[in-house]
Amino acid sequence: MGITDKNELSEDGLRTDSGRGYLELWYIDAHLDGGSTVVIIYLTKALMDCNGPMEPGVLIAVTPH
Repeated sequence: MGITDKNELSEDGLRTDSGRGYLELWYIDAHLDGGSTVVIIYLTKALMDCNGPMEPGVLIAVTPH
């Protein structure tokens, strides 16, 4: 299958239930040329409240070199 520049239908949208007890997140991490690191997390709900309502958000952590 491999990676292509076209999104497949299965790649579009949520992959879990959005009800109580479910949380979906995606993350990207990077090591920059200068030695710093960056982590970006996209969430469907508050990280510590997977029983709560849908409240999409983003968390960003930067560790400088």
